[in-house]
Amino acid sequence: VIESEHVWLMGYVLNELGCTYIAGAHNSDQMGFRYDPRMRPYATKCAQNAVHIFSISDAVKKDCLELYGIENEKIIVIPNGYDHKIFRPDSLSREEIIKNHGIDADPSFPVVTFGGKMSKTKGVDILIEANRILQKRHPFTLLLFGSGDLGDVLGRAPTTEEKQNAHLIGHVTQEVLAQFHNIAEFSVLPSRDEGFAVAALEAMGCGLPLVASDIPSLRDLIVGKTVPVEDPAALADAMESLLNLSADEKRILGEKSLNKAHGFSWKKNTQMRLKYYEIAIESGSFR
Repeated sequence: VIESEHVWLMGYVLNELGCTYIAGAHNSDQMGFRYDPRMRPYATKCAQNAVHIFSISDAVKKDCLELYGIENEKIIVIPNGYDHKIFRPDSLSREEIIKNHGIDADPSFPVVTFGGKMSKTKGVDILIEANRILQKRHPFTLLLFGSGDLGDVLGRAPTTEEKQNAHLIGHVTQEVLAQFHNIAEFSVLPSRDEGFAVAALEAMGCGLPLVASDIPSLRDLIVGKTVPVEDPAALADAMESLLNLSADEKRILGEKSLNKAHGFSWKKNTQMRLKYYEIAIESGSFR
């Protein structure tokens, strides 16, 4: 069985070779379709000649229907999963975790996490502005995990106010990220666009609610609060409201988030794929 991830050039090549294949739609390929008209004929042929397209969300499926001129039945929504063994609730000391990783942060401050590339697509510039707004009202430690540089996102170096109590940790292992989620109050994801946010699932798997952009792929996934896209003030307000929750309110919201995360797993993902692999096999390796 050939499954080509992304509705892009590789699927076109497989089609030209006469192969039977399934394509995976991940949102970045649909973004690329809109951005680069040179690739549109190749992506369209990839989509139109695939036995099926596995879409990571309903939002991505909608994009595929609009962009490629294909029938609804061809697109199968199979959400991403996450590693339940790594991202799970754990009782850890905030002070010890911060100290062990050499982070110069006040251990008495509540922790908020962000996981994702340092990019405008992920809304990092919006988060930095929200941080500037909220630190004046409610000091907290903001930990940003992911590759990239804030200066590249902002087009300049962040100001002292913008980076107050904010720490760019960079890329870490999943095990380390899970540790920090387990000492956090919540995670934040102010993306301008998302296909399916595994970063949100990983935080939810540790029992964290989220503050996220009000876009379809996040609105239907997270437990917590959604805010308008590109609205730092609304983001700051929503973050403050979660920081001000009582212990019981935090526990209840965390349990809801964890229970929802448990509905997503790689095992379930694989089981959903199997019957469509069988259809592809019956179609033959070559047309």
